[in-house]
Amino acid sequence: MDVVQVLNLDAGGRQPHRAEERRNRVRHKATGVGVRVMVVYNPVSGSGRGAELATGLVERLHGRRLGPDPGEVLEVRAAPSRPEDPRGWLDPLLEGIGLLVVVGGDGAVRLAAASAIRADVPLYHFPAGTENLFARDHGMRADPAVLLGAIEQGSTRRLDVF
Repeated sequence: MDVVQVLNLDAGGRQPHRAEERRNRVRHKATGVGVRVMVVYNPVSGSGRGAELATGLVERLHGRRLGPDPGEVLEVRAAPSRPEDPRGWLDPLLEGIGLLVVVGGDGAVRLAAASAIRADVPLYHFPAGTENLFARDHGMRADPAVLLGAIEQGSTRRLDVF
């Protein structure tokens, strides 16, 4: 059984669904300077809205300082998802990354989850699809302020993947 990490959101005291909570700092992965974030988006999600949301996230979060430490800065990059094996395109993008943000629907999350598991990188679903069941089930919203708060909190939950 594989395990995927997701950012732990304090959804108003809601108990994590089928998850073992564990503290795991998202910060300082690879660089020791801040958080490297990879935003992967489905370019056709929401009739092209996925690309627009990803661009907006990069603009809003890149260079943002975290907490009181002036050295902790978000480094955010984006890439479109591809309809091919993610081992060839996504796995290399996750080297040195501290967080994977998936902009799209449940299909985009499904595509990216295996790469997140292999890279041991936490995942956040920024919903832009039709149902967005994964985001809904784990309290994730398409709100940059919620995402930033979760990054600043820096803890993850581990979810079993079958």
